[in-house]
Amino acid sequence: MRRCIVCILILIWPFCLSAREPEQIDSLTGVVNSAVADTVKIRTWMKLASCYKDSLPYKSIECLEKGYALVQKNTSKSVAADLTNELGHRLYYVGDYEKASRYFLQAIDYCKAYKNTEGVANCLNNLGSIYIELQDNKKALLCYQEAYAIYEENLKTGISDSDHIAMATGNMGRCYYYMNDFYKAKEYYNKCLAISEKTGNTNRISLMVNNLGSIFAEQKQYDSALVYFNRSYQLQLQLENKPMLVTVINNIGEVYLKKNDYKSAIDFYNKALEHAREISFLDGQQVSYKGLEGSYSGLKDFQSAYKYLELYTVIKDSIFNEENTEKINEMLTRFDSEKKEQEIQLLQKEKEIRKFWQKALIIGVIVLIIIALLLYNRNKVTQKAKKIIENQKELIEEKQKEIVDSIHYAKRIQNTLFANREFMSENLSDNFVYFNPKDIVSGDFYWATSRVSATQNLFYLAVCDSTGHGVPGAFMSLLNIGFLSEAINEKNIQRPDEVLNYVRERLMNSISKEGQQDGLDGLLVCFNTSDKTVTYAAANCCPVLVSGGVVSELPYDRMPVSKGGADNSFRLFDTNLKEGDTLYLYTDGYADQFGGKAGKKFKYKQLNELLLTISALPLREQELELEKRFVDWKGNLEQVDDVCVIGIRI
Repeated sequence: MRRCIVCILILIWPFCLSAREPEQIDSLTGVVNSAVADTVKIRTWMKLASCYKDSLPYKSIECLEKGYALVQKNTSKSVAADLTNELGHRLYYVGDYEKASRYFLQAIDYCKAYKNTEGVANCLNNLGSIYIELQDNKKALLCYQEAYAIYEENLKTGISDSDHIAMATGNMGRCYYYMNDFYKAKEYYNKCLAISEKTGNTNRISLMVNNLGSIFAEQKQYDSALVYFNRSYQLQLQLENKPMLVTVINNIGEVYLKKNDYKSAIDFYNKALEHAREISFLDGQQVSYKGLEGSYSGLKDFQSAYKYLELYTVIKDSIFNEENTEKINEMLTRFDSEKKEQEIQLLQKEKEIRKFWQKALIIGVIVLIIIALLLYNRNKVTQKAKKIIENQKELIEEKQKEIVDSIHYAKRIQNTLFANREFMSENLSDNFVYFNPKDIVSGDFYWATSRVSATQNLFYLAVCDSTGHGVPGAFMSLLNIGFLSEAINEKNIQRPDEVLNYVRERLMNSISKEGQQDGLDGLLVCFNTSDKTVTYAAANCCPVLVSGGVVSELPYDRMPVSKGGADNSFRLFDTNLKEGDTLYLYTDGYADQFGGKAGKKFKYKQLNELLLTISALPLREQELELEKRFVDWKGNLEQVDDVCVIGIRI
């Protein structure tokens, strides 16, 4: 369910006509054909455009374009800003995003020229809508947040009102919705709804009710979604906003499609399509055609499904062809460049750090290749020259000892970056760590840090599995530890989910330029000892809780911290822990170990049952029991991966 309605600002001109009688239109046409000042003609073209905007949208655009032809000769930046912004609106609603973005950017320049901060905020809202259509939700959110800040400042002086605040709040909610952060989306939608109910803005009330319905639909609570959509539909029937009415009807059709009620879905999609065709609403037609294609496919009527798929493709290509998309991106890039001067120095610094790590990785790989070649050549020589085996053996053993000594030294360096046991015990009084690397150095790691202030005392614990094991895994673990420390201790990022988002971005900028997808799976837990709360973020790792004699798996995100993961933000989870509960954090090495009589994997279910069985033991005895069970299970088989299990008793 992606048809969440944008709260794009529609400027209501004080001089717009509500009537559509021909004689009024004729009198306005007479004004623009008479010898009056350009400013008067421009405003008259805008009045004519308002008369046509619902019934004949392209006629409305034609009127505004005639007014725009006079803007270049008109010295009033205020009038120029009003017209270009309104022209952008009309083009946006008929799906011409390339032209719409051009006029919105020009309107921003006009508003800045006569220092109209309110106008700049309005245009930023509009520009955010273009970014939404381009599926660049992060940039859209930045536009809406900047607009909100301007409205909030202007509210103090009476320039803005609560309705503007509501609009920006609803738009930010929509961004979070498209970023799959439904918790924040619902929070912002409800804030917008509360303000709109106080101000009596029926149109925005309908929008927010629709948007809340979209969240329920995304969460597969279809009956609740229909309640909200039907309420929004009844409100829209009282209004004259046809594009939004089309969107609500399409949403209802999509719910019935997901409920496999294909006939009801077809009825609503056809109703939406009828309204969309009346006003040449291309985006609405596109959604209706796509829904009809899915509905007829569900009914096995593939001939009708194919017909609507072709219509959907034609509409989609007309809205976003390659040339239009390139033009829009080019214009928005120019706009963004004005804001990025302060970011250049930071990017340069990051680039230098990235180059350093790239060089370090390259040197490490070269060293490993050289070592491998040396060992290979030595082995080949010993096979061909049996007479000097003993001498060469002594030399090889010496070289091997140097290599092993170097790796052992690397292990000591790696261990200094791991969480100190005394430091962990100071912050988590009852805990154990069972850490068993496959090789001398490890891709798995556990790391901790703390942040203490006058108001809160935070302790962070990470349990992670870097890509690979051995020396390559160790390189990745050092890199990942560095980025975690940078996020928390240098960038002052407190929320675990935002820390993982930052680490993923740093990894992508550092080592993913050539297509590598190296990174980590893991957990980052934040213990707030001030208010006794525990929050965490989890990437392909599931924390396990034993409470009241019951073992349960806590929620987590099914994506890694790397370029190969989904392009979604990590979620923040919290958990209510009671005294006596035991929280277990582990990587996949224990569960993936082959062994037993059949030589099969140990598996997560058996591991969780083992943790439940030993949960009543003292923590030190739990660690020993885990080690014994692992050794017995593995037997004579090779250890397949690094192992890390941490237990914490509350």
